[in-house]
Amino acid sequence: MTAARAGLESAEELYRRRVTRILVDEFPKYFAVVTQLHRDSEVLGEVGGIVNSVVEPRVEAVVPRGAFRKNVRLSVQVTRQSVASSSMQ
Repeated sequence: MTAARAGLESAEELYRRRVTRILVDEFPKYFAVVTQLHRDSEVLGEVGGIVNSVVEPRVEAVVPRGAFRKNVRLSVQVTRQSVASSSMQ
């Protein structure tokens, strides 16, 4: 397997591109890839407001006037998921 790995990019190049390489001798039955979601946040107070997602513009959290009595940081985390990946079992 070492010969097959010889043509791969260096660990430094992968780190620069924020890529993690996982090498295995046998493919596991289950394999999960977990990533950190993008978080959009705003500080909202008594006047309310809207927090929009940069990842998916159709997603927004709307807070009406008077919902908060003090300033609160409200965050929205969104990740896109394809239909094919959500139906895998």
